[in-house]
This record gives sequence, C-alpha cells and structure tokens, in this order.
Amino acid sequence: MKKSLFAVILASSFVNAESFINSYEYGEMLYKNPRGIGCDKCHGKYGEGMDLGSYQKNNKIIKIMAPKISKSSFVDIKNSLKQSRKRSVMPEYFLTDSEVEALLYYLKKANEENGL
Repeated sequence: MKKSLFAVILASSFVNAESFINSYEYGEMLYKNPRGIGCDKCHGKYGEGMDLGSYQKNNKIIKIMAPKISKSSFVDIKNSLKQSRKRSVMPEYFLTDSEVEALLYYLKKANEENGL
C-alpha cells in the first residue's frame, strides 16, 4: 500500500513539473530551425526582413525580398504559411497554432530585448 501511494505521489509530481524549456526558448528554437531551414536565414536575426538577391527577367531586375515579420500577427503568419505553397522561394512549413504562437512570442521578446 505504501509503495503504491508513493508511486502515485511521484507520478503526479512529474505531471506538474515545468517544461524543460520555456516559451521564449521554444520559439527561438522554432525560428532558427523549424524542421528545415530557419526563418532567420531569410527574415533576419529578429524578423527584420532581408534582401535575398535578384535576377533579371525580360530586361528587368526582379528583387527577392523576405518581408519583415517581427511585428506580424498570428493571422498574418498563418496566412503566409498557407500561401507559401503557391510560392517557389519560401519553404512550406507545417507549424501548429501553438508553434506559431511561440514564434511570435520569441520575436516580440527578442525585439524588446534588443531595442528594435
């Protein structure tokens, strides 16, 4: 009886234990490597956007820009992830709502910490 009571108390303490990483760390991990190339490679260290290059088509220079996403909303990010299927530059990611929320949390806090 005492052993089973101890096992129940021990098991419940694990259920109530905090996560090994916090929301900021999880968002940072997803931003830097969300199952493939990281968002930071194109959108910048803190989501400030970047010029990815250019090419010439019909005697016109076409610039490839990754937009600023540091102040994007949840809906903006979700919509851009859906639209990435139609684009040839942005990889397709299958992020859950909680993963998108973690990314946005990381970007908000990182920008605050760095005065951006």
